[in-house]
Amino acid sequence: MRFLLPFFVFTIILISFAAASGENLHLAAPQILSGVTGDMTTPGYWIAKHPAPDALIMNERQIAAFNQNSIKQGLIEDFREPPEIMPGNKISALLQAIGDDFKKHTYYNSKSETVDPAFITGFDRESAAISEKVAVRYGYIVRNTDQRLLPTADALYLQPGDFDFDQNQNSRLAIGEPVLVLARSRDHDWLFVKGRISQGWVRTDAVATMSRDFFLSRANTKRTLVVLSARADLFGDRKLTQHLTSVRMGSLLAFKQVHPDAWEVEIPTRNTDGTVAFSPAFLAKTDANTGFLPFTPRTIFRQAFRLLDAPYGWGDANEAQDCSRFIQMVYACVGITLPRNSSEQGKTANAIPGFTQDTPDNTKQALILEHATGGATLFLLPGHIMLYLGYSAGQPYVIHATWAYRDKTETGEDRVRLVAKVTISDLSLGTGSAKGSLLQRLSSARNLK
Repeated sequence: MRFLLPFFVFTIILISFAAASGENLHLAAPQILSGVTGDMTTPGYWIAKHPAPDALIMNERQIAAFNQNSIKQGLIEDFREPPEIMPGNKISALLQAIGDDFKKHTYYNSKSETVDPAFITGFDRESAAISEKVAVRYGYIVRNTDQRLLPTADALYLQPGDFDFDQNQNSRLAIGEPVLVLARSRDHDWLFVKGRISQGWVRTDAVATMSRDFFLSRANTKRTLVVLSARADLFGDRKLTQHLTSVRMGSLLAFKQVHPDAWEVEIPTRNTDGTVAFSPAFLAKTDANTGFLPFTPRTIFRQAFRLLDAPYGWGDANEAQDCSRFIQMVYACVGITLPRNSSEQGKTANAIPGFTQDTPDNTKQALILEHATGGATLFLLPGHIMLYLGYSAGQPYVIHATWAYRDKTETGEDRVRLVAKVTISDLSLGTGSAKGSLLQRLSSARNLK
C-alpha cells in the first residue's frame, strides 16, 4: 500500500489558489449551503426518498469477499496472516519514495520560514539503515497518535501561514489499532508502522509490542465492539466519570463484558519494557454495538449524518477527519475496510459505465439517477470523494468532508468560501468559478457492491 501524499492534492490546489488570490477573497461559507434546506439535514429525509432503504446491499459473506479482494489488490493489509520477514529493499524503497516526493517542493515551517532542503534530504539516512531482511514486529497503538510521513514532529507547509495543512501529517491512529512494525528511526524515537489502511511513522512510546502468536490470537477474535458514535468517550470506571480518551466511528474494541449501563472493553497499554498489557475501559451503551451493522442504505445514511458538521481535519489532524477518512469511518460500521487514500478507495468499487470527467453534465446526472444507489461514492479529480444521498428537486445531493469551495465575487473574481466540516451540498456547488461546479469536475461514480 502506498503512502498518502496524492490523497491531499485536491486540498493543496484549493489552498494554493487561495494564497494566490489574496486574503480579501476569503469568506466563510453559510452554515447551510445554498440549495440545502433544513429538512435535508437529517438522514430521515434521504431514507424516505430511497426506494429500498432496508434492502441489504451486501451480506456478511459478500462483505468478506469484498475485503478479501482489497487485500489481493494490496489496498489494505490482512492481519490474519501477517508476514514474519519482509525484504529490506522494499521498505527502503518505500521510505526513499516518500522522501523523494518531499524533495519536489519548497516548504515553510511554523514560523513561515523557508525550510532548508537539507532538512528533507537528511531523512534519506533512514532508508539507508534498513537491513537486508527485516523481522516484522507486532504491536498495538496505546494512545491516539499522529502518523507522519517523515520521522519528525516538525510541520511542513506548502505556503507560509497554511497552518491547517501540514504536509507531513499522514493520518491518525486510534488506541487499540494493530500495527506491523517495519523500521525504527536512527534516534529510536520513531517507528515506521503499517496499519490496516495506512503506513507511516509514529512515536515509539505510542506502540506496545507482543509475540506473533498473541497478535494473531487477538486479530482473529470475534469478540469485538464496533464504535458507532462520531467520537466515543472511554472511561476508567463503570459510572463513566473518569475520562481516559476517545475513539472514532468504526473503531474496533476488544469486547470483555456488558453491564446495565456500559460496555466494558480492553485497551492496550505499554509496559516499561515496551511490551503490551491490557486495561479495562468503559463506554456508553449508545456509543457502540456488538458486531457490525447491516449494510443497508438506512445504515449508511444514519452513520454519515452522525458526522454532519464534524470539523474537517487534514490527515485527521486535531481528532477530525478529511474526505476519505469520513467515507472510511462510515463504511467501517458495516464491516467494510476501505483504504485510507481516496484514489485507492475508488479501486474497490464498481464504476458506473460511461462516466468520465468529460461526460456532459446532463448525461452525468442521468447516469447518477439511473445507476447510483444510495451510499454510492462520487469522485472528483485529482482527489476528493463524496457520499451520494439521492435526488431532490431535480438535483443530486451529497454529504462530504470538505475544506472549501469557490464562487464569484460581484467583480467576477474567484473567491474561496471556507466550509471546514462535513456538510451537505448539491453538485452545483462552485458553479461559475474558474474550476467549475462539483458536477462539472465529477470524474466517476461508483457503487460499493
